[in-house]
Amino acid sequence: MTALDHRTAYSGVAPLRTDVASRVTTGLKTVLRALFNRRHIGNLAELSDHHLADIGLLRTDLHQAARTGIVADPTATLATLRRRREEERFARQVC
Repeated sequence: MTALDHRTAYSGVAPLRTDVASRVTTGLKTVLRALFNRRHIGNLAELSDHHLADIGLLRTDLHQAARTGIVADPTATLATLRRRREEERFARQVC
């Protein structure tokens, strides 16, 4: 047994505070990034349907992403919708 194997009575206090601060910081970053990305949905909405199709999106995808919660990241929704559409298209080509 080494000295590193022993814990003091206060060993759980500091990591707990650090963990809480880390979670709060991570949460704040997540919310701010979601709000920042939500602003850019408007920029995508200004594109033509042809340009949206070039990046694998439909106008309905933008509407669906905009309807997600205020702190939800709309880019994650767009990525999921695009990935599902690609998987469906690939499945149709294989069969």
